[in-house]
Amino acid sequence: MGWIIFIFIIYVLYSFTRKKEKKVPSRSAEVNFRSDTDYIHSYSYFEKEKSKNTSKGKWIMPGEEVSIKSKTISKGLFYFGGVLKGENYNETESSLVDETLQIKESQYTYTDSSLGYWPSFIDLSPSCRGAYIDWLASDRDMSDTPIGYLFIYFYGLERRIIKDYKDGLVGDEECLQICNEIIRLRSVFRDNYSFNSYSSNLLEYISITLPHILSIQDDQIENSINSNVFKVKLARIAQNSEPLNPELAFSWISNHPEHSFRTPARRCPEEFRTLFLYRYKETYNDGIVIKPNKTKLNLHYRPASRSLSYFRYGPHDLSDVTVLSGPTNKLAKIAYQCVDDLDAYSRYLGRKNSNKESIEAVALLPNELINEFQLIKDLRLWAENIITTNDGICEFKDFWRQTKLPLPSKLNKKEQELACNLIEKIGYSAAPDLNLHSSKLNIDDPIVIYHRHEPIEFKKQKVFRDVAIKLRLGSIIANADLHIHSNEKTYLQELINTNDNLSSEEKLSLEAYLKWLLISPSDFSGLKNSLSKLSEHNKELVRKMIIHVALSDGKIDPNEVKEIEKLYTSLGFDKSAVPADIHALSSRKVEHVSTRKDAVPKTNQNKSFSLDESVLSFHETETKQAQDILNNIFKNEDEEEEMIQAIPEQTLENKALSIYQIISHRDRIEKDEFERICSEYGFFVQSAIDSINEWAFEKVNAPVLEEDVDVIVDREIAEELKEYEET
Repeated sequence: MGWIIFIFIIYVLYSFTRKKEKKVPSRSAEVNFRSDTDYIHSYSYFEKEKSKNTSKGKWIMPGEEVSIKSKTISKGLFYFGGVLKGENYNETESSLVDETLQIKESQYTYTDSSLGYWPSFIDLSPSCRGAYIDWLASDRDMSDTPIGYLFIYFYGLERRIIKDYKDGLVGDEECLQICNEIIRLRSVFRDNYSFNSYSSNLLEYISITLPHILSIQDDQIENSINSNVFKVKLARIAQNSEPLNPELAFSWISNHPEHSFRTPARRCPEEFRTLFLYRYKETYNDGIVIKPNKTKLNLHYRPASRSLSYFRYGPHDLSDVTVLSGPTNKLAKIAYQCVDDLDAYSRYLGRKNSNKESIEAVALLPNELINEFQLIKDLRLWAENIITTNDGICEFKDFWRQTKLPLPSKLNKKEQELACNLIEKIGYSAAPDLNLHSSKLNIDDPIVIYHRHEPIEFKKQKVFRDVAIKLRLGSIIANADLHIHSNEKTYLQELINTNDNLSSEEKLSLEAYLKWLLISPSDFSGLKNSLSKLSEHNKELVRKMIIHVALSDGKIDPNEVKEIEKLYTSLGFDKSAVPADIHALSSRKVEHVSTRKDAVPKTNQNKSFSLDESVLSFHETETKQAQDILNNIFKNEDEEEEMIQAIPEQTLENKALSIYQIISHRDRIEKDEFERICSEYGFFVQSAIDSINEWAFEKVNAPVLEEDVDVIVDREIAEELKEYEET
């Protein structure tokens, strides 16, 4: 009897609980978007419905009209009806539109919690069903459509392609029509990673199983390392012993998980790709050949819809060569070099308000990428004309006009380097080159443009430098009387031509430099100031070298003595020291000259001013010391003006630097978090980013922060900046 009473009590409690549950419907938060982009939160109560619609679900073709409530849908491409089962758990097909369910008219932007992960039409709230119907009745091209509605629609397209096509219910023409619809949707929702991933998988499935309907080109492959189309293409190339074409090579290495490329690859993706393709062809001609391996290809399809099952597909007799490291190591070598060569260009583009079409940007591109720029084509034609008609000599101002840039009031190091870099880009070289010749241009100076066959590779950099110093000093001496004698020019040319330690490219560079020296006005003011600061011993060494050069013909006459006296005066030396210096030189070289009669070049023996290079190497220790002194003087003289005009170092405001120090160890910061940090220090987001990047430019010539969906910290630049954070 007791057991009967106990069972009765349990039954009463159970019945009471069920009745209570039936009275409490589901409660979900709703977000109602308005046209002005504001939204409100509301709540709706509804129960999940079970359809009583017994009509069989059918596919609605484009042009076939369906009316639901006040909406008329004419674009088709969805399932409609009451009964259509999925492949999993005997559930109703997620995309099936059932008009007998409760539907409350809403705008397509409406959403609530019923539109969750893996949504289905039957599980939506009445208001969400109305919003989906509103979207289906539209042109379906609104990028602000809640992504859940897009997926419900996509589930239907996916089922039609995978299940109905296998069952013979879909023809090739309709299949192509669905492909085009998916491609259209990808253009509308291009920023949604999830949709693009699932839709890409479906298009790849079609391309592999139905290649007569859809073919994905090599340059259209996304995320190649996970792409089934890429794996199949690569496997067939290996199976047929065909060379790997450049597009597939780039797709392979640019997405490879074991190779991470620095900022230039991300900031300059098109330039990175183009440069890689060019250099891959240059290195491997038709391409590398990959041998098949033992690991077999295993393709599978993971549906977006929960109404479809996971399955394997595709050819099973092909090798999965994407697991090989040998080919990717070869590709990585090219790719890493491309990134390095794009570094300067990338850093320039990181500057605020930079323009990739500007001449400054173009000048930083690798040579392979510049030939299509019209400005480069025009500049090359101009340079060819200057070399042909005027022996390569032109005014710097004339060259600068070709760049379309405003003429600077003064020529600084930046402009001179830009000029030389541009001329290098068009296959020529210029003198003076600040890096090679250590001579600074003035805005009114000429320049010399010459054709260079190969980049200069120094055989002996010290030899090149010493000859350049001799040429510069010799040109000063030759210009002392405002007239260049032919034998003076010949002697200076022979300093270049008879030096076997110089390469042919080094000689070309020095010949152009000498040509520039001999046509450029001599300005002794800076040199005179520098010489005045030397010790008496060093002044004596420089004077001796001047006498060596000026009197290297072994002859002394009154006119030459007067010229040397004028030069001494111009350089700030005491001209009364000239006779003593000449006497000291003459007395020390008499014996040497008498045993070196063959040292005078035969071509100059009958001329009034024959010069002897051996004099310059006489007393080698003193000559070397004098050259080192003059090298430092010339270098300091050219850099002095730059130092005077240098902009004082701009330091970052302490508050902005504090912001950077908070985030510097991270890869990215969500925008909301970054905005909160900025507000604590009294900064707007953009002004904080600009301030931090300006500081980074001052230190390492590159920005450290980039603004995207989040704020991204360039780890490479951040590492460079570590030593400056405390300064």
